[in-house]
Amino acid sequence: IFNRVHKGWRTFLHAGFVDGVAAFASPFTLTECLRLRNYEFASSLWQKWLDAFSSETFSSGIERIFRGAHPPGGEKWTRDVDMELFKELGVGSGGFGPVFGCGFIEILRLIVNGYEDNVMLLLDGIEEIPRRLSQQKVGSYSIRDRIIHKEVKEIIRTESGISLAIGEGMHATFDRVIVTSGFTNIQLRHLLTNDDSFFSYDVNQAIENSHMTGSSKLFVLTQNKFWKAEELPSCILTTGVAKAVYCLDYEPDKPSGKGLVLLSYTWEDDSHKLLTFDKGERFQILKRDLAKSYPRFADLLEPADGDYDNNIIQHDWILDPYAGGA
Repeated sequence: IFNRVHKGWRTFLHAGFVDGVAAFASPFTLTECLRLRNYEFASSLWQKWLDAFSSETFSSGIERIFRGAHPPGGEKWTRDVDMELFKELGVGSGGFGPVFGCGFIEILRLIVNGYEDNVMLLLDGIEEIPRRLSQQKVGSYSIRDRIIHKEVKEIIRTESGISLAIGEGMHATFDRVIVTSGFTNIQLRHLLTNDDSFFSYDVNQAIENSHMTGSSKLFVLTQNKFWKAEELPSCILTTGVAKAVYCLDYEPDKPSGKGLVLLSYTWEDDSHKLLTFDKGERFQILKRDLAKSYPRFADLLEPADGDYDNNIIQHDWILDPYAGGA
């Protein structure tokens, strides 16, 4: 059932797209150019995509490529079957249907940069990356020694440099500032788009009008790795409320150790409809939905020690005060 979608997508990744007039480089070609640091050539290839697809949504871009006169793989995708399958399967990681309304270029950028490929499990948690980076020394100080542990409010350009409002009337001035917060904070918290002291009018408008994607996750720490003992799937994709379920093993050397189930990994509308439910309600809703297709999995899915408060964690990126979206 997935043959046409699989063949078309793999051909697109390797051979790109020809619309009869222009040829567009494959995502893998762009990835290889970036890997070889051939940035000038990569930029010229990428510009062709920007010129032709910058106004396309992901949905319209996919339709243009795979339902046009020259579809990769040689077979046009059907709207009622193939497009629906692709919505559920995505680019191999599931659930891209909710982001069909987002920009085609934004999703293509994820693929070109390989963000969906060769994903690795960090046993010490994602925070281990900034922790180790902070331990590296620059001169005689580590980055960790320079962390002020205060929230940055407004960022202001002054005659003497760039001033950061960092607390109760406190300011610190620097020659250069690298801002890593999301567009929401750049506009509303740091006030960088209030005037043209940092960016031009057009750039300010681009920042303020950029779409921030909603995304929700719900994690359940389980007493054991029940999916292994019961030979249940460790990855489940559905068309229901529980769109994507992933079973994670952070203790592979301990067969009797605890397990972790990412019960819900959703985007946009699928995420937004869950925002009004607390984690306990959300867990029950997702579990009930999952029981329709995998009743045994749902029966065994419970937080360790029955502790709903500490062993269920949910995160909604759109409500994160330091992100404002994914």
